[in-house]
Amino acid sequence: MNNPLAYYDLEKFLLEDVRGRFIEENSIGAFDLFSIIVWKSNRSKSKVAKRLMGKSTDSDLDKISRNISSDIAKAKTEKEKMKVLILDWGFKIAIASAILTILYPDIFTIYDYRAAEQVGEGEKLKRKTKFEDIWSGYVEFRNKVAAVSHGGSLREKDHYLFGKSRMDDLTKDLKNEFAENNKKGTS
Repeated sequence: MNNPLAYYDLEKFLLEDVRGRFIEENSIGAFDLFSIIVWKSNRSKSKVAKRLMGKSTDSDLDKISRNISSDIAKAKTEKEKMKVLILDWGFKIAIASAILTILYPDIFTIYDYRAAEQVGEGEKLKRKTKFEDIWSGYVEFRNKVAAVSHGGSLREKDHYLFGKSRMDDLTKDLKNEFAENNKKGTS
């Protein structure tokens, strides 16, 4: 089904293969959905699987994944697509936005703490609990990402912000000579 060499570059695999299947079938199976989850937050995959199985009368992750992605495809607006993931299926904004970014890369971007810090948002959106507040905060965040002068597409802007955050972190660590990590008892 999937080529391990293609899977090595996970983002490319997701944007080409997984998105292609979604466009063709209006749904994706568990392998594809969980590949997105692994790409965004590998440590969350088991917790997400357990939560999804608890929210569904079905115990087959492939059927659940197809139901979720089919519901997204049927949703008419961007807001409704996000609502399917957050309200109906209990996803947090980071993974919900990652799923939508792969399926609709021209209109969604990943809500990630690194990008949020770079555009002056911090992690304030992660603390919101009401969907309307999450949605309006996400739209504001997406607009700030879209306004970044580097890159053309949202994905290019997201790559730039992520890379800049990593560079800033390393520069700070080097300047401080990794002071926080050199405390006695840490590695």
